[in-house]
Amino acid sequence: MKSYSLILLLPLVLLLMSNSCGSDSKQNELKSEVSEAIKIADKASGTKSLDKYTGKLDELLTVQMAAKITGYNAEEAIENYNQNISPKYHSIAYTWDQGRTRMMSVGAMNLEVPVMELVQLDGLALISKQDFEYMNRELTEEDLKNLDQAMNAKMEEKVADGTLSKDQSKMAGDLGKGMMGDLSREKVSGVGELAVWMPGQNSLSVYENGVTFIVRVNLNGDMETSKSKAGILAKEILAKL
Repeated sequence: MKSYSLILLLPLVLLLMSNSCGSDSKQNELKSEVSEAIKIADKASGTKSLDKYTGKLDELLTVQMAAKITGYNAEEAIENYNQNISPKYHSIAYTWDQGRTRMMSVGAMNLEVPVMELVQLDGLALISKQDFEYMNRELTEEDLKNLDQAMNAKMEEKVADGTLSKDQSKMAGDLGKGMMGDLSREKVSGVGELAVWMPGQNSLSVYENGVTFIVRVNLNGDMETSKSKAGILAKEILAKL
């Protein structure tokens, strides 16, 4: 049916990987693939313009809101406003370095990587309720199998055209799967018309009156606290929309 929605993730994952393990000469090609994937996704979901919020995500989620919910000092927050690609993929993130780390497997290596305390808003777009429900449904075994096959096929394609070496392809694939992590979903009541928590992404996807957005909260590795605080922030953001 709409299995394309999973495959559309792949060019974006590859673009994120390209800075560290891809050929510089191929980055424009990857960006073109991402842009094309976005056009397809927007057309399929009926996404329209939300121009009045472009460049203003930091008004919907302020550093003061993030600091209050985390208990950290607003002046110590590291702010990152990403406005690459299309507005649908813009994000405002506030992070605090509290010295936390986690282990990540990349090929045969186990790497200790830093984990920042995070509060982020992204994915602001117009969408139908039906499409929101579909995109945030619990994935089936077939969905996961199709995603894995599509990821492998895309990596093989990049090796064939010289974008990545075999070793780089393996590393990019491991990193991509690590980034996606646990893809399970949990419905959350009392936030908007519909809300779905993805524990593997520390993200709460929210829908109300044709609008969707994602709040990501990762605090001290405490999943329940992160989910609860994401819900509080989502309600505050909905009150501004």
